[in-house]
Amino acid sequence: MCLADGTLAGSAATAAITVATLRQFGLDWHEIAAMTSMRPALWIGLKNQGAMTIGSVADFVTFRDETLESVWIDGKPVLEF
Repeated sequence: MCLADGTLAGSAATAAITVATLRQFGLDWHEIAAMTSMRPALWIGLKNQGAMTIGSVADFVTFRDETLESVWIDGKPVLEF
């Protein structure tokens, strides 16, 4: 959610918890990816985030099944499990 002063407000849930919860509700990986990246970015007006396209910001996480596998910032892995 974008507040009147421009700051973002949201949940304290981690990406791993969010993905696990969405999987419990039966969502597939494509829907989870859209719900946790593209749609929020578009909703708050970010044009170069939320999609894996040339010119987009390369910040993302990877999962193997429901387990967080890696975290990438600026196209570089910063945490791998």
